[in-house]
Amino acid sequence: PEPQRAARLLVRAAQVAQRDLRDGRSALADFSKALELWPDDADAAAGMTELLLSAGQAARAADRLSRAAGSAKSADRIAALWMEVARLQADLLDNVPAAITSLKRVVKDAPNHVPTLRTMAKLHGRQDRWAEAADMLAKVVSLAPDRAVLRDAHLELASIWDERLDDPARALVSLQAVLSLEADHPEALRRLAALSARTGDLDKASHMLRRLVEVAPTPEIRTEAWVMYSDIQSDRGDAEAAKNAALQAIAVAGPGSVGVERHLTLIEGNADWLAQADAIRAWLEHQADPLA
Repeated sequence: PEPQRAARLLVRAAQVAQRDLRDGRSALADFSKALELWPDDADAAAGMTELLLSAGQAARAADRLSRAAGSAKSADRIAALWMEVARLQADLLDNVPAAITSLKRVVKDAPNHVPTLRTMAKLHGRQDRWAEAADMLAKVVSLAPDRAVLRDAHLELASIWDERLDDPARALVSLQAVLSLEADHPEALRRLAALSARTGDLDKASHMLRRLVEVAPTPEIRTEAWVMYSDIQSDRGDAEAAKNAALQAIAVAGPGSVGVERHLTLIEGNADWLAQADAIRAWLEHQADPLA
């Protein structure tokens, strides 16, 4: 269509003015006119927004994008425009309710738009409206998106059910769903271990932590897992297992670490001090030869 072609010419002119002529005023005028002519033009929207934000005019950018969203024809572009409006309102204008209202416009026409539902969940959380956030994520899960999105939605749900809504049973279901999708997911293993420990299932907590120690992607996560394991063994009444786990943490993280702090609470005699020295020595040897 003629408006679309005219918009593309204006966008190219704006890009030249911005990049080559360093003329932000002319670039903004051309980007803005292009967006008026063809609200579906993603480059026009992005260029105009960048220039307005660099001038500290987030409210003006949100207003212009809102008008474009009201006139755009492509469902994908309408959703993208409203999501950008919501981002500006929530992050730059500190108006989360307005951002949620903007996203509701997307959901009204596209109730199964997963990115919008996930963003709404985050915004509800920022307002401490955790039940609403859980509802949004539950809908995402029901839509069975791709595995990565489904996994992340379940992980967010588990956090909300466990930490915000005091429903460990539902948190457990979501964590198990994460592990069914990715058996060695470190954060799911950690959360499931902590949840199991709090609900009294120390055997399950111990099992999850042993798995986490094996698959931990960083020394910090492995150290935390050993310390948690040590705490649980103390709760089970196994002092030696608790000490050994703390020593494993020291061997990973060295002196001054949480492993040392944990082990100091367990020391009963000279043998324990010697064991701590051996663990620190093992850490030193590893620093000298990380492949050892």
